[in-house]
Amino acid sequence: MQTAERHPNFRPQRKHRRAAHVGKVRQRLAKAIAQAFSDQGFEVVCEPSRLWPAKGAWKHHSMDVFRWEGHIELRMHGKMQTRSIASWDSMTECLKGFTMWQDGFSFEVGATDDGCSMTERYVLET
Repeated sequence: MQTAERHPNFRPQRKHRRAAHVGKVRQRLAKAIAQAFSDQGFEVVCEPSRLWPAKGAWKHHSMDVFRWEGHIELRMHGKMQTRSIASWDSMTECLKGFTMWQDGFSFEVGATDDGCSMTERYVLET
């Protein structure tokens, strides 16, 4: 049996993660968002699979778009309502500490300085 020679520049194809893969950063961010709401007395369900980073050209710093966005389930007036959440900062920057505020029907998240204390790490401004 004759073996075929491989081209010297041939590399096997890498196995890419699924697009729906939920990593540790998204899991930690979802937990931090839920904690920020619960500290203020709100009930929220934030699933890591419903947070997603910007893809393609949109993830470039010089473009004026959100770096990541998603949806949360917020209990208001006895009913669960879906609200959008987004940030101009990356997920990793937001994990170091963030301030969250309501902008109409949605919430925006802004990363804080690295020097914030543990008690004010995740803040929901009402």
